[in-house]
Amino acid sequence: MTQCDYCHQEMPAAISCTHPYLVFVVPGKDPEVLQRKVYPFDEQCRDCGVKHNGIHHFGCAMESCPKCGKQLIACGCFSGGDLWVSRTPALPKNAQYNAVKSRPENISQEISENKPEK
Repeated sequence: MTQCDYCHQEMPAAISCTHPYLVFVVPGKDPEVLQRKVYPFDEQCRDCGVKHNGIHHFGCAMESCPKCGKQLIACGCFSGGDLWVSRTPALPKNAQYNAVKSRPENISQEISENKPEK
């Protein structure tokens, strides 16, 4: 089985990722916090294994963008900044996130390179 790099649960056994927020940071601007969309289908996600009403594991090719509804890893809504996942909508001071560049051609590489420490 494969483990999610962020919530550390086993995929596809986990019902949902435990990081329900996306944080988009553009230098010089206030961070934008967005709620991630839940998986609406009855069958299990064929990419990350999330179940009905769960949240995809970050980097899943099937996750929808909370802004445009298209495929998150390819839509382009988050270009020009860093995209993070978070357990909370609040941004604590000195928070250490694993930034993931949102350019589609780099997202898989960036996710694997920015794995959190265990």
